[in-house]
Amino acid sequence: VKDCYDSLSKLADLTQYTTTNIARDMEEVRKWLGYEKINLWGLSYGTRLTQVFMKMFPASVESCVLL
Repeated sequence: VKDCYDSLSKLADLTQYTTTNIARDMEEVRKWLGYEKINLWGLSYGTRLTQVFMKMFPASVESCVLL
């Protein structure tokens, strides 16, 4: 794991890979696609990401399914 981290950290700022930043990216994609609201489906880690997205951007969510 350390070797993988060391290798990847030379290519990217790994501190930016956070749930909050991914939710922001999802919102940007939603806007870029021109969708008023989106339907979310989350499984495993996706349930956490979906909940963060709904908290940050409630007006962007039409429906949500969490498993």
